[in-house]
Amino acid sequence: MRKLGSLLFASILMTTVMVVLTACGEKDASETQTSSVVVSSQAETNMANPWVDCKDLEETVEKAGFDLKMPEGTNPVYRVLPEEMIEVIQSQDGKELVYRKTLTDGDNSGDYNDYKYTGVKTISGIEVNLRGDDADKIHVAYFTAFDGTYSIGSSASMTVKEVTKLMEDWIALNTK
Repeated sequence: MRKLGSLLFASILMTTVMVVLTACGEKDASETQTSSVVVSSQAETNMANPWVDCKDLEETVEKAGFDLKMPEGTNPVYRVLPEEMIEVIQSQDGKELVYRKTLTDGDNSGDYNDYKYTGVKTISGIEVNLRGDDADKIHVAYFTAFDGTYSIGSSASMTVKEVTKLMEDWIALNTK
């Protein structure tokens, strides 16, 4: 009888311990909801890169479906959003510049910073929009003419003189 009582007590004790451990291991509803949000957000950040890397300007233009002529630069990187945008990143005069062309109107630079200065300067007969820290520290210059919108961006500021020269050269290439 004593043995049966001991077995009964051990069984009750094990059942109680299992119930307590199972209850402690359960997540409440808010934890479950939070983890599902995290999983959802992780899935969104794993979207495919829409840019297609190209070996040269000729391949880039072919994949874009529209033309672009570029000034000489060093270490160019060519990318395209097929039938939407051409992007060329290259060094010129010690600055990394991002050149873009689209067939749509408006700022296509991809630079969404809120700069203190915005202005317009006529260069080679074309109104070029400027954005930067001030009137002589420009980060973005863009214009719409010919067959699309052209922009030059730089994380390092450019003087108006530098922007004017870059734009004159680029405009001349693309009007020939």
